[in-house]
Amino acid sequence: HPVRYEESFNVVFQLETTRYNALLKVVRETLEQLIGALKGQLIMSEMLEQLSDSLSVNKVPEIWHSRGYPSLKAL
Repeated sequence: HPVRYEESFNVVFQLETTRYNALLKVVRETLEQLIGALKGQLIMSEMLEQLSDSLSVNKVPEIWHSRGYPSLKAL
């Protein structure tokens, strides 16, 4: 029997929501770590330095890019 549009949409929507939530989790966690490092509460790791450097030049950090969606747009 044919697949209904609503069923197909729901499957895609759930997959995209899961992927987007994983990206948001990484963004939130890395920003919290960066804030802690800038306050002197955490050690500034190489990953956090790269995150800070990317954000300072309006680029998507590699750690976010690797878990995100392809885009040609800057921040």
